This record gives sequence, C-alpha cells and structure tokens, in this order.
Amino acid sequence: MNYNDYIQKAASKKVILAHIEPGQRLLLWSFVSGFTYKRSVSHYVIDVKQDSTSLTQVSSIPTLDGTWYFDYHNKELYVRLSGGVNPDLEYMSCIYRLFFSNSAFNLTHNLEAIGNYVEYDSILQSVSSFSEEVDSADQMGIALENGGSISLINRHGYFDSIFDRLIWENKAVRIYSWSPDIPEEESRLLFEGEIQDKGFDTSTVRFKVRDFIYKVSYFEPNR
Repeated sequence: MNYNDYIQKAASKKVILAHIEPGQRLLLWSFVSGFTYKRSVSHYVIDVKQDSTSLTQVSSIPTLDGTWYFDYHNKELYVRLSGGVNPDLEYMSCIYRLFFSNSAFNLTHNLEAIGNYVEYDSILQSVSSFSEEVDSADQMGIALENGGSISLINRHGYFDSIFDRLIWENKAVRIYSWSPDIPEEESRLLFEGEIQDKGFDTSTVRFKVRDFIYKVSYFEPNR
C-alpha cells in the first residue's frame, strides 16, 4: 500500500510525525588521537559547524580535515578540524534532530528505507490544522497556511533541561503524515518551515512556526 491508497481508507490509523531541529554550541571536547576530538551528545546529530561553515559528514571516525562522524549507538560525536585545531578554540555548534509523534514508534531517522532507527517520542499533543487541510485537499497536499503551532507534552520533564539550553528560534520543523499500514518511506510531508517563537510551562511546550507554501505531490523533500 502506498500513501494515496492509505488516505482513501477512512479506518486507517493516521499518525503525525514531527522532526524538530534545534541547535547547540559545543564545548568541552576530549582528545582522541592524532587530530581527532570527540564529545558525548544527548540527541541525534545531523550537522556540525565550525563558525558558520558546515563540516563534511563521514561514515567513520575522521581521518581527513574538516570532517565529522556521529556514533549513533554510543551517542558520541567526532570531529577533525583543519590543521589539527582543538575544537574548544573554535566556535563549534551542531544541529540536532528530535523525533516526536502522537504514538510511539521506532522508525528511521530520515523516514527512508535505509537509516538509523530511532524512537519517536509519543508526546506530540497537537499541530495546527495544516495537517488536516493537506490531508483533505483533494489528495494534492497543498498547504494553505503560512503559519501555525505545535504543542508537545512535557512528559517526565522531557524539556526541563533542554528548553533553555538548545537554540530553537529559526530552526527547522517538518511534519509528516504516516500510517503503520504503509512503509515509512511513503510518509507524506505536510509542513516544512521554522520555529518563530516558543513557550514553556510545567506541562506543555508550544512552538509557533511559519511555513512555506508547498505542493507536496510534486516536491521531493530533503530529509
């Protein structure tokens, strides 16, 4: 079954998935060997920058200058900078990808057939009606809004230690529609935009987001 088949089934379980990609400055690196350094991270890393320039991702501990490697299983990030520079002497930052849903699932980090499997935390409480509008817009996936909001439950204090520590403003957000009845690579992009503002209390975190106008049926997202 593909996505078009799935949305025709009224009884299908409809799941909303969210990728939110905050940033963080990275300090306190440990020397590994040669010109390579590492540090532990708590979230899934998708980009590493020296000042404002992205380093090149590699598939193993770096042996070339200007590269980084994320050991997903051990949650360790490795970098090797040009000239063997200690990353603590530079402005180093990264972009994480956080995974949320309205139901708990283990899916790949990029919603493709090949990828690292991650847990989608079931704390997604609500999203703006753009998800409903796209699903009902004659299956063409036309996003009608230019802004909206996302609410997440602060279950077990999930956001207590990261809300003020991570950088959220102007960071990417993607919302997908999916069902366990279809492969994850058949998930449909409903919304892509960035965080405009944020709010926090002991029970809920809310992100105000602004989107771009998409006709998802004719757009292949960069995941």
